[in-house]
Amino acid sequence: MTDGSSKWAALGLKWGSQFPISSFQPELGTWLDTRAKPWGVGCKVCNQNRLVSIFANYEVTKPSQMQKINFQKHQKTKAHLGAVRDYLHRTGGCSGQSGWSGHSGMGCFGPANPSSEGGCLGPPSTLAPSCQEFSDFIGKFGKSTTLTRKELRMAWCLAEGVKVLDQRATQSASLIALMRDERHGRVAVRFRTVSSDLSVRSGFLGQGRFEGTGADNLSKTTLNIMKRACSRFYGAPDGHLAGHLKAPLLKLLREKVVVLCADSAADEMASAEIMRSAALSVNGAEALTPNLQHVFRDRAHASRRLTSRPWHADPKLKEIMDYMCRGASMAKIMHHSVEIKRIFSEYAKTSNAAVQRSLNSFRAAGHRFESFARPLGRTLLYFHATLKTALHLVRTRTGSAAKRAKAWLLWISEERLVQAAMLADAADSSLALTRAPDEESTDPAVVHKELHCYMKEVHSLFVGKKCLQQFGYTSTVLDMLKSPIVFQVGKDLKSIGSSHGVASEKVDRCFGAMQAWVKLADSAIQAEFPDFEVIQAYDIFNLGGLSNHSEKHLRILAHAFKLDERQLEEQWKDIYPRAQLAFRFQVGKLKDSTAKGLARQANKEAWEETIASMAAHHATQKAHPTNVLRTCLENYFVCTPSTSGVEQNFSKVAYNFTKQRHHALASHEELVLKLFLDLPQQTVSEQEEICRIARVAWSCQYGAPRERKGARVDKGLKRNRDNVASDEKCPTETDFIKRRRRAAAAAAEDYQLTDVDVNENCWTANHDKENTFLKNKTAARKSQAIAEDSLPLEYVTEEEKQQSMGIMDRFELNQQKRRRQALRHEKAAKEKDRGRILAELHGGQVYLAVPATVHLQAALANAGLTVCHNMLEADVLICHRPGDCSEKDKLSIVAGVLGRLEACPDFFLRGSGAALKFHCAASARRALIVSAECAQRHLPFWQMLWSVLPPGCKWTLHKMASDASFQDMTDKQRDYPQGVGYLVVSPEERSAVALARAKQVYTVETLMQRIRRADLLASLFRPVDLAASARISGEMQRTPRLVKVGSDFSGLDTGMLALQRLPQIPVEHTFCSDSDEDCQKLLQKFYNPKTLYGDVSNRKEEDEKTVDLYIATPPCQAWSAQGKKRGLKDPRGGLMTVAMKYVKRRKPRAFVLENVKGLCAKRFKPVLKGSKEKLQELGYKTFFGVLNSKNYKVAQDRKRLFIIAVREDSYRRPFKWPKSQGARSLTSVLDPETSEDVPGRLPANKRSKELAFTVYKKVFNDHKVDQRKTPVAIDVGCSKSFLTYGVEIARTLSKSRAASGSFWISSRGRKMTTNEIMRVSGIRPESELMGWQEVTTKSKFQGMLGNCVPLPLMGNVLQNALFSAGLISATVPFPA
Repeated sequence: MTDGSSKWAALGLKWGSQFPISSFQPELGTWLDTRAKPWGVGCKVCNQNRLVSIFANYEVTKPSQMQKINFQKHQKTKAHLGAVRDYLHRTGGCSGQSGWSGHSGMGCFGPANPSSEGGCLGPPSTLAPSCQEFSDFIGKFGKSTTLTRKELRMAWCLAEGVKVLDQRATQSASLIALMRDERHGRVAVRFRTVSSDLSVRSGFLGQGRFEGTGADNLSKTTLNIMKRACSRFYGAPDGHLAGHLKAPLLKLLREKVVVLCADSAADEMASAEIMRSAALSVNGAEALTPNLQHVFRDRAHASRRLTSRPWHADPKLKEIMDYMCRGASMAKIMHHSVEIKRIFSEYAKTSNAAVQRSLNSFRAAGHRFESFARPLGRTLLYFHATLKTALHLVRTRTGSAAKRAKAWLLWISEERLVQAAMLADAADSSLALTRAPDEESTDPAVVHKELHCYMKEVHSLFVGKKCLQQFGYTSTVLDMLKSPIVFQVGKDLKSIGSSHGVASEKVDRCFGAMQAWVKLADSAIQAEFPDFEVIQAYDIFNLGGLSNHSEKHLRILAHAFKLDERQLEEQWKDIYPRAQLAFRFQVGKLKDSTAKGLARQANKEAWEETIASMAAHHATQKAHPTNVLRTCLENYFVCTPSTSGVEQNFSKVAYNFTKQRHHALASHEELVLKLFLDLPQQTVSEQEEICRIARVAWSCQYGAPRERKGARVDKGLKRNRDNVASDEKCPTETDFIKRRRRAAAAAAEDYQLTDVDVNENCWTANHDKENTFLKNKTAARKSQAIAEDSLPLEYVTEEEKQQSMGIMDRFELNQQKRRRQALRHEKAAKEKDRGRILAELHGGQVYLAVPATVHLQAALANAGLTVCHNMLEADVLICHRPGDCSEKDKLSIVAGVLGRLEACPDFFLRGSGAALKFHCAASARRALIVSAECAQRHLPFWQMLWSVLPPGCKWTLHKMASDASFQDMTDKQRDYPQGVGYLVVSPEERSAVALARAKQVYTVETLMQRIRRADLLASLFRPVDLAASARISGEMQRTPRLVKVGSDFSGLDTGMLALQRLPQIPVEHTFCSDSDEDCQKLLQKFYNPKTLYGDVSNRKEEDEKTVDLYIATPPCQAWSAQGKKRGLKDPRGGLMTVAMKYVKRRKPRAFVLENVKGLCAKRFKPVLKGSKEKLQELGYKTFFGVLNSKNYKVAQDRKRLFIIAVREDSYRRPFKWPKSQGARSLTSVLDPETSEDVPGRLPANKRSKELAFTVYKKVFNDHKVDQRKTPVAIDVGCSKSFLTYGVEIARTLSKSRAASGSFWISSRGRKMTTNEIMRVSGIRPESELMGWQEVTTKSKFQGMLGNCVPLPLMGNVLQNALFSAGLISATVPFPA
């Protein structure tokens, strides 16, 4: 073992934990890595990115190199940061595993050991608690009301693990539903995801605390919750890493939300509208949840209103509720007094009761009407004990309790008791309906059936009067009243009941009130559970039995989800019987008492199993397609009709987290809630994965935990309560309620629903008012469904259409603002897409229907397009009026039939014209049936169309005979599938009566419009004279302004050449300068500047021109490592002051200075510092940076220093250095191989031959490269001590080396040609600087190339500087 490996063995583990690839994703491990042969330490991300450094090459072998400071320096380098970004992009940001093993399984932590810590992979045991510790904490979590500091940290780590699993489910989900509710200033949101295989995952998304009320704040709170759910390391207790938002995941979550379930509060409904509109926008352009389609009101809340509002509408029923359940009731008196409860319990033990054991809880929640069923029912079941308690209060007390008890005793009567019993039966039936959807897992397919059963039940009990015979509260009270009850209240003697029972007229009056309630309940069901809603249509997936509305429900679903109705119906009819068999197999062997509960879960399981079996084999896939049905099932699986899961979360948390929640931080409360609510729902394997992720999170945030010095003493176990022996002679209250519900269901089995005929004496004005309200509510809900386009119009009457206009108008008013804003953004986005269109056209051919001017040809060459003379072969057709449709214009026919792009010249010249991309009409099957008159009249058109159609085209042309009738044409049309056959006639024939009902009838003019269909997403609609604007991110996007550019020490002026390659930036070459006469000739020929200076050192101030962008590339010999390094003492170095003086006098908006990297040397530090201070004094924001051209698709390794200065009043956006665009191989820039080339040949010159042979030998031995196949660029014109070479890349060109042509190419066996030197500098010899031979010699031109800045490097820098200075509105990828 070497000294270096010994040091690594001692400290490698520690270093590995300190240098992760990403601090936000520690599960990716560390970038430090080791290589076995030859042994060395290096950076695996730089190695995988093929960088060149001692870390990328694993050349850190000495102990002196293994210093923490060296690792920190490498971690901060731009090359390493870029490699990390590429690595995260390739791996998707996360490998999906929690392992910490390094490169090739030999990282600093070694290979994972499954046997250690029970198979728990992750960081070493010294950096985080073990999986067993986390598992033990899971077992005891929630049993204590407080958490220690370590337990809170462990809870956060486990919550991170659960969040990771939720994020994975979000990424793989097809659709997502949100459930939201608010209580006591806290907004909680749950989610449900469904994937393409119909697997479902639900959980707690998050909670917002005290973030304000109202629809806007509710929407913003939901957005904040979604952001936290899509983050990592947010809210860590005492953590040192800040939270990190996963923006792509947040975007994915927002786009996949299609369902929101909330209660019917106005704020909730308004918030839902905001969420699917652009009013609340994350980036200023789109809605929070743009694909939110359905907003469902909580079904449990809706079922409560079936009794609450109708009962309040009847004064008689309202009085019963006041005296039996509310303020004037004995139940209220007993509930608020412990002593009175004790008295009641004593009487209940000795009194006659309908049930066993006295239950002294009469609690009812005022906001939950169904909870009044408990005090109402218990008052009746324990009526004797309640009566004795009231009499006891009257005899022994004189306070308010005694007065209320006396009033209750005087109020009670036989009729009121019977009426209360009927209300108790109705309340219990309604409570059962409320409890049915009161779970998050409620199956929406059974909601419709349960509503139908409920209505049959209440109709049979109170319209059919079966409550008199069936077991329940009514029959129990009637039996009780067959024994007279006599008692004295003060001086009044009162008797209730008779041996003959209750008089029939009293019972009939009670039935009259209940029948009025039943009628209102019918209207309430239509208002709260309208049968036209999508959630009711899911009844078609109920495998326990179908309703009579299957056809209607299929149409609603097909319309709501934009599916093919015929295919959906066929696939549903094919798959439903098979799913029903699977359903019956699951529940068939169960008893009736349990089958109903399991059936709700078995529905979805049976559908999932059946769909999976159909997709298991290609034969069944083909015979039984399920693609359309699967889409509908995904929406069915993700749908939840209730927010009960959120409400139950509030209740659980209030019970288990009460003492701590009011003092905890909001982030701590949220993480504890997520862990408490979601952890019990995880499987064993998921809990193991959560523990692994928790260990990684701990090691990243907290490091090694402290070890406990001694065992903690258990404070004892909670004792179990002794079971109370039950008396089998008398049923419990639970048994009573179960028996009553079975009896009520039995009464409803054979009952047929009919209209309720209510006695006019029982129907009051309050009933009319309530019934009108419910009908209006039903109409409003239906109007909303029409406005949301979730209801087929065939189920809507004309009157309902008129009623819906109001809601539609409101929707339209809300959307008008959104439409205007969306159009502006869409227009701006299309203008910004011009660079994408040019990139797609690169390398294509263009046909010119306009004069081929010199400027147009240059612009086309810069865009990488070549001119052709056959429009059928062209990809782009340039004309003066793109989009102009004419049957006589062959170009219009070609563009539409072949799907070409039409553009005007200004699109390429100034970036301000239109470019229209057409759909390829020839790709679809068409049969054109042409009448004889049309064929004769438009013969040139048909001849042109026939000549344009490509070989193998699916078009057929039929010319009808002169004596053929219109009936013959329609008969011919029927020979083809629907939509294929087109009838083409003359305008006069089009108005014929015989063609009035025919489909797909065109004239030549309308046929041309049909053929020429523009692809809106691939087109750029912008007229030439457009000066309008579109707001982008708060700024005005205008037609590109003319940028005035000036340069000094220009040489080849690659800055101007780079701007010419970006036609979307219109520029004016104001001035340039160079002291060399050949350079001046070249500048005049190719750029034609307004002013051309010679020696700028003698330029007078009054001769200077003001520009927007000033580029200076002063001579580099004074600063270069190859020169004498005299700096400002060298006359050439002093020329830098000329550029600074110009900036001081003319104040350009942006200033770019380029020079060699040597200017950054320590000896020249005062020069750089002084330049920066001077520019800041002049009011410029200044940036310094060294860039390498090889990172910008240039086959040359050339590092250049750039100084960027942007005037402060023009500083619009932060300046950013251009991102790396990748390398370019030397092979790609070489000329094609000729017969004169001899791979591996050596130069003829003796010294050059020795240098080349030395390099050939070195690259073969060290790099294992065959120089005959892989090009090696060798500088054979230098001395041996200055020998440089590059494999698949050229080293830095210089003026002298390039002028002498001293670079030898091994794979060609010759020197580099002029065209190859141009390409190595990023210049295209095929289209740029063509004709240089006319103004200079080969040697001087090559010297200019060796002295210039590589074109793509300069272009990227200039573009970002212009963008920062506000001179251009957007940047595009520079065309290298």
